Amino acid sequence: MEEKKLQPNQNHSSEATLEFQVIGIGHPIVDVLAEVDEQHIVDHGLPKGAMTLVDSETAEKLYTSLNESVEVCGGSAANTMVGLASFGEKVAFIGKTADDQLGEIFVEDISNSGVYFGVSSKRITREPGTGHCVIAITPDAQRTMATFLGAASTLAVEDINSGLIASSSICYLEGYLWDSSNGFEVIEHSIEVARSYNRKVAISLSDPFCVQRHQKRFFSLLERGLIDIAFCNEDESKMLFPGKEQEEIFDSFSQLCPITCITKGAQGSSIIAGSQLIHIPAITISEVIDTTGAGDLYASGFLFGIGTGKSLQLSGRLAALAAGEVISHVGAHPVASLSELATSEGLI
Repeated sequence: MEEKKLQPNQNHSSEATLEFQVIGIGHPIVDVLAEVDEQHIVDHGLPKGAMTLVDSETAEKLYTSLNESVEVCGGSAANTMVGLASFGEKVAFIGKTADDQLGEIFVEDISNSGVYFGVSSKRITREPGTGHCVIAITPDAQRTMATFLGAASTLAVEDINSGLIASSSICYLEGYLWDSSNGFEVIEHSIEVARSYNRKVAISLSDPFCVQRHQKRFFSLLERGLIDIAFCNEDESKMLFPGKEQEEIFDSFSQLCPITCITKGAQGSSIIAGSQLIHIPAITISEVIDTTGAGDLYASGFLFGIGTGKSLQLSGRLAALAAGEVISHVGAHPVASLSELATSEGLI
C-alpha cells in the first residue's frame, strides 16, 4: 500500500483539555508466562528470544504443553502504560479484546493497575478470541514468545477514540501494530490526530523480526518527521538500518528523530538527541530472572521523566530503574511501586 502523506492540520490544542500524560495504543494481550527448559523451545520450533505470530491451534497446543503458568494482562504498549501508572502517572490505553474469559482477565488486570482502558467500540463477541501470548522463560532468563493476536488484530481506525489522544500529552504506539490487518491505517490515523493537537508521538520498534517485516514503514515514519521519541534495542536498530555500523546508526537517528533510546541489556542504553549522545548504565541487580517487558518498562521510565520535565540523563536513569525492577522477577509488570522506588533512589 502506498504511504499516505499527512496533510497539515489546524492546531486544535486549545480545544482539548489534557487529562492523561500518555495514551498507549497497541495489542491487548494476555501473557501466559511459564518457566521451561531449553528443549521445550527446540521441540516447538520457536526462534529463541524472539516473538513469533502463531494461529489459534498452535497457541492452544503451546498453552496445553505448560505444566504451570501465570496469566496477566500484557502487550507491549499496555505494559508501558502499567509502568507509567506505577510511577503515579495518569495514563490510558486503546486496544481491542473479545467478550470472553481472557478478555475479562485483561480488562480487570489493566484497570486494577491504574490504567484507563479506553475501549471505544463494542468488544468482539465471536471468534477470534482475545489475543494471548505464551512466554516461555528459559533458565538464562531469555523469553521466547508465541503470540496469537486474535481480537487485537481487528483494531481499526473507527476504534480509535480521537478525544483520548487529544487529551493526552504523548501518544505512544507499539510497532507490533504493523502486524495487524488494519495496522497501517491505525498508526497513520493516530499520528495524524496527535499531531493535529500538537501532541508528541512516541513509538517502540518492538521486535527485530517486526522491524524486518515492516522496515520501510518504520523508516517512513522517521523520514517524514512524524516521530518525536523512538525506542528500540540494538538488534532492532540494525534491522532498521541494515548494513550500518553503530556510529552510523547513531548518526542516522540523530538526523531523523529528536530523541532515540537504544537499549543494550547489561551494557545499559544510549540516548541520542541531536548532537547529544548520553550513555545510561544498567541498574545492577543480584539476578536476572525474566527479561519479559524490560524494553516496555524502560519506555515507561523514560516517558515519565520526559513528561515531568526531567533531563534526558535523569529520564534515562528512571528508565533503567524501571527496566531493572521488572527483570528481577517473573512477569512484565513491576511488583514494587516505581514511584516509591524512584523516590528512595533520589530520582524524584
